[in-house]
Amino acid sequence: RRATAASRRQRRAREPPLPPAADTRPVLVIPAAGSGSRLKADLPKFAVPVAGRPMAQWLFERYAPWVSGIVLVVSPAGLPHARAIATGAPCEVRLAVQSHPTGMLDAVLLAGE
Repeated sequence: RRATAASRRQRRAREPPLPPAADTRPVLVIPAAGSGSRLKADLPKFAVPVAGRPMAQWLFERYAPWVSGIVLVVSPAGLPHARAIATGAPCEVRLAVQSHPTGMLDAVLLAGE
């Protein structure tokens, strides 16, 4: 039995409205808990200036339009720098602290917690 256009409209009128769609954009994970020793800098690598601004700010601005948020994984020593840099970010930035330098996979998994 085929539904007529009128019966479909009536059925839709009785159905509750759909909830707003969840943000399905990806989350950007930036593993930056390493010491950056090859850079020979006194700052964590994400805070090293590139063209006058911390490296992480360039990433925040570049990817903000396409992500729902950013997780910056840092070492405990880098946390104060990360807080300062994340304050002016154009999107939500969550900070995750990797207490021991156990590698990239651990940093990425930590971002999901």
